[in-house]
Amino acid sequence: MTIACVRELLDAAETAGHLADHFPELPPGIHPRHIRMLELIALRNREGKEPMPSDISDILNVTRPGITRTLRELREQGYVNKTVDEKDNRVYHLSLTDMGWKVYEHYVQEGQNAIQEALEGMDEDRIREAIDVLKEAHARVIRVAELHRRQMAEAETSDIYGQEGSKEEAEDHAPAGNDRTRENYLP
Repeated sequence: MTIACVRELLDAAETAGHLADHFPELPPGIHPRHIRMLELIALRNREGKEPMPSDISDILNVTRPGITRTLRELREQGYVNKTVDEKDNRVYHLSLTDMGWKVYEHYVQEGQNAIQEALEGMDEDRIREAIDVLKEAHARVIRVAELHRRQMAEAETSDIYGQEGSKEEAEDHAPAGNDRTRENYLP
């Protein structure tokens, strides 16, 4: 794949990300991350389920603290209910309040309906292929980024402690002297 193709893919992904810009304007204090979370909770609630924060975290691939903060904001604004599990009081489940359902219906369903109308007549197979390509590209980039992160961490460890050595071995080989004492030599 050429760099030009990579640039076009990134541009297309960014453009696709702007589809949501054409949804109705969000109310004060509500951001796209809130809407996405309301949507996930609503979809689970419609299935007769009350998801846990960990379910939302796994779906969105967001850290638990990030989910907790966003859920707290939604609860404080009156959009989400949090109920303690009957069997395990450390676990809680999520559901939308009446106001949460109104926001979901207006900002998610109406927005998605408008985009569906705009895309009417496009070949659904092509759209699904584009979705698959973007998902696969995202997964591959994450895998490679994680591999590079591990390699960098290993290289740093190797640079600090020697190719196959440990911190203790590095201490044994640290030069003595005024300019490079053992304390200055080791990280």
